Amino acid sequence: MFGNEVLSEFEKSETHTVDPIQIGQDVAKVEEYLELAGQGCGFLVALAPEDEEAKRAVRLVKPFGLQFAEKYNRPTLEELA
Repeated sequence: MFGNEVLSEFEKSETHTVDPIQIGQDVAKVEEYLELAGQGCGFLVALAPEDEEAKRAVRLVKPFGLQFAEKYNRPTLEELA
């Protein structure tokens, strides 16, 4: 996903940001994503439910200028890089 696509998706959902019961949306994370998208960063979402799969995904994309990696666990978020 390209940065401009991320910006567009966030703009579509901007009306929902005032809702304090937005499950799974951490305001600080949304701001971080918007800042990176504004800088032209791309985004990659990969299905990697097992820890070893997630680690492999990080290893594969790290050489391409990985800025950060996160794994969405149920129901927590774990920083990977």
